Amino acid sequence: MQKQSKRESRQKSNGEAPKNEEVIEAILRVGMYVQSELEAALQKIGLSPANFEVLTTLASHPEGILSTALAGKLHCTKANISQLVTRMEKSGLIQRVASSKDKRSSILKLTTLGKSQAAAANEARIQTEKKILKKFTLEERRALVNVMAPLTKD
Repeated sequence: MQKQSKRESRQKSNGEAPKNEEVIEAILRVGMYVQSELEAALQKIGLSPANFEVLTTLASHPEGILSTALAGKLHCTKANISQLVTRMEKSGLIQRVASSKDKRSSILKLTTLGKSQAAAANEARIQTEKKILKKFTLEERRALVNVMAPLTKD
């Protein structure tokens, strides 16, 4: 009798279709696993997932961004973003710069420390992705992307 590989043993061998709840539970478990791994990596550098999202968004907008636009990009309320921005500003990660177009508004930008933390967070994300994805072959990665695509389309 041949020994099964890890990949073969992960597959349903009886040919039965998995139950709906099995599929959903598997998707949820994968999501929780990925989130947990990323949160652990971010915690090592002193960041929360919310900080990570703000830092990476601001890093992609070096010219700065209005807090209302940031709230929209992160799908958060203005109140939540305001509280988060205030904490991050006190930590020296971001700064508010008066808008030249509207004196009532301020533009959010990364500070030098914020840029450094954004780079460290990005590296943590990359290393976490590598750690997770090394468990899959190139073909399996392609299959995952194709299988999950319908779930991410609006």
